Amino acid sequence: MGCIKRLMSRLRPGWARSNPTPRRLEIGCPTDFRKEANPLSAITDLSEEHQAQTIDMVYGSEFGLTRTQGVSDDEKAIADIAPIYYWLSRVERVGNSVRAHARKNSPVIMAPTTNKTWTVEGKDGFESLKFNEKGSIPDLGDHDVLVRFHYASLNYRDLIIPKGMYPFPQRDGVVPASDGAGTVEATGPRVSRWKKGDKVLTLFNQGHLAGSLNHSINSTGVGGMIDGTLRQYGAFDEQGLVAMPGTLNFQQASTLSCAALTAWNGLYGLESRSLKPGDVVLTQGTGGVSLFALQFAKAAGATVISTTSSESKAQTLKKLGADHVLNYKTDEKWGETAKALTPDKLGVHHIIEVGGPNTLAQSLKAIKIDGVINIIGFLGGMGKDQPSFLECLTNICTVRGVLVGSRLQFEAMNRAIEATGIKPVVDEKAFSLGETKEAYQYMWDQKHFGKLTIKID
Repeated sequence: MGCIKRLMSRLRPGWARSNPTPRRLEIGCPTDFRKEANPLSAITDLSEEHQAQTIDMVYGSEFGLTRTQGVSDDEKAIADIAPIYYWLSRVERVGNSVRAHARKNSPVIMAPTTNKTWTVEGKDGFESLKFNEKGSIPDLGDHDVLVRFHYASLNYRDLIIPKGMYPFPQRDGVVPASDGAGTVEATGPRVSRWKKGDKVLTLFNQGHLAGSLNHSINSTGVGGMIDGTLRQYGAFDEQGLVAMPGTLNFQQASTLSCAALTAWNGLYGLESRSLKPGDVVLTQGTGGVSLFALQFAKAAGATVISTTSSESKAQTLKKLGADHVLNYKTDEKWGETAKALTPDKLGVHHIIEVGGPNTLAQSLKAIKIDGVINIIGFLGGMGKDQPSFLECLTNICTVRGVLVGSRLQFEAMNRAIEATGIKPVVDEKAFSLGETKEAYQYMWDQKHFGKLTIKID
């Protein structure tokens, strides 16, 4: 109501409500009003000769305005029409219209009325993705923040949710995708962490602020149970957002919420075994988690061994800093090869295991005594011949499942990204919001390298 009160303070005395026929709200915005020398000029001068910004509010019915001696009822009349944020220099009546003159250098911003949105309806593959170009803007609670998204990025998890393959909580009709970068558009009355214009990122599990997970937190996944980022505007609890690193743009930053934080948790989440300079890290493939793990490990002074099946991707991995690259197709015993590359052939300290059961056997061959295997996913499929728990004992190692990370870890990771100048590896192809289905297929066909992003206009 503060903006409405400011508006009302600028109204000439003598406007109050009446009951003519309902009309509409209209906005007229000439291109350049910065040259306006006299913001109190006549309205014809403002809109034509001086190209100043004008607002035509055509009222009617309960929102109508007529000339009287009082203005007290106009606050509700204008508040009911639409939340228009601006300073006024003069308001005058022309026929049954009220024309409001904007001050020089004061932009006029209409609140959004529609919200282009994707949802997941069913589990029939990518045909379950439905696009609504006229979705509604989410309502804000006392502690909610409205975010205008500029970019989102995709993860393997996003691809398998509409295919019915995701093992964690999800609901039908959810807005997909966990990762997004945008600006704060509006805040609830009790929000203290954010203000309009702040650049923010979404937290994967909205309830995971610090410490360990629990079943309740597992039900707060963005893009699974809570509406995600493949839309123009989203409302989130103020606790479920983090500040965007100042060294990244929106496209780069949109890749951090899931893949980057998962890699960070894998390397630093088990504090007694966290990554140290001189450690050896093994990464698998060229997906987002693996590439972030490679970048974080090199920034920390570790040696990195990476695997891939492509010679061209091997060269890119080396450019990113990988000390050794193994081809897992031509070398089926790549785990033993990796161990042989470590100092004194003792094995690898950290393994970012994204392949799952089909690669875990080789990871156990590569791991060092007291090393940590971080199981991230199952990109390699679910084979019949899987290692048993007994092999964790015989190799004297720790095998842990990792589900992204907490807000506390996210904030620590962002500080490291700013300090080290790390730039996420982003695929050269970016899709528009309307091309989301094509983006899903492009990633499913493994045509991407690094993170795949979607631009949201």
